[in-house]
Amino acid sequence: MKTNKIIIAVFTVFLAVAMLVNLLPDKEFSDLENRYLSSAVTPSIETIVDGTFMEDFETYIEDQYPLRNFLIKLKNQVEIALLKKEINSTYIGKDGYYFVKNNIDNTEQFIKNLTYINEFIDNVDANVKFLPIFSSYTIYEELLPKYAEVFDELVYLDLVKEYLDIEVIDSLEEIMNHKDEHIYFKSDHHWTNLGAYYAYLKVCEAYDIEPITLEERTKITSDELFYGTLYSRAPLFGYVGDEFTYYDSMNKFTVHITEKNETYDSLYFEEHMDAKDQYVTFLNGNQAEVIIEGGNPEGDSLLILKDSFTHALAPLLADHFSEIRLVDLRYYHGSMQEYVEMNEIDEVLFSYNLAWMSEDKNLYQLKK
Repeated sequence: MKTNKIIIAVFTVFLAVAMLVNLLPDKEFSDLENRYLSSAVTPSIETIVDGTFMEDFETYIEDQYPLRNFLIKLKNQVEIALLKKEINSTYIGKDGYYFVKNNIDNTEQFIKNLTYINEFIDNVDANVKFLPIFSSYTIYEELLPKYAEVFDELVYLDLVKEYLDIEVIDSLEEIMNHKDEHIYFKSDHHWTNLGAYYAYLKVCEAYDIEPITLEERTKITSDELFYGTLYSRAPLFGYVGDEFTYYDSMNKFTVHITEKNETYDSLYFEEHMDAKDQYVTFLNGNQAEVIIEGGNPEGDSLLILKDSFTHALAPLLADHFSEIRLVDLRYYHGSMQEYVEMNEIDEVLFSYNLAWMSEDKNLYQLKK
């Protein structure tokens, strides 16, 4: 009898919540979690019979639940109080730092990617260099929670130097020398524009070009704090986000986003400075191909094969090259060997975060 009362009570609560959800307007997007939410589902005989309606309805109720944001934060705070060190594959570190939980040894895939790069090098008439980019947990290892498991990125760095017979631009020491500055976001997996600047100094050294100082650039800071991807995975009460700053050039550029067939007059997209994902300020986010013109007319043309970490770096390099082309192999599927020849590319820079490159299965396209 007591069991029946409990079942009835639980069912009544569920029914009441479902009715309340139906009375309230649906939210399309969760700023807190940085994702789209499930919308109302319409049942059909087919979806009722195969069970997908109930699955979709449960997801809908979970996404549209009243006080959802409060309850998510409360759950995370309870888990931290219970000494849980990671939430949603994200480590909660010291001093407000979040870290990606990269604990898988992907050396096999990483070596495959290096062989694809070597095959590309052998088949293009251009100078090729490689810039490894490090994750925040490599720079701030001491801020990881106790017993946190992460795969050592320096293993990947050693493999790069072993397998690639090209210049490797190692910025690790330069980055470490400035780790007391805001060079990585605490709430996101990316580095800041300032962190990218210290790697930029090493890139300038490799290309024998004179870097532009921070004092020669215009510092612009958002009025809103930045709450990045990692915070969205594990939001907490009272968390203070990151300052979002970039250092603009004094020169004028044109930025062409090929897929959209749109041209802009700025390296930075300020309309995103007050949005949830402020990192999209750099080059308007992930794009298959971006072409930057207006830098040094006497400079070489540069192709950067890259991931999203490079978005904070490329604008700093724009002053020094006649043209910079950025290609993301996750979205661009043409022949890169033909691309280099067709566009008369002088220099090629591979610019990849080592941990992410170890998981990337798109570099096989370099064989084409």
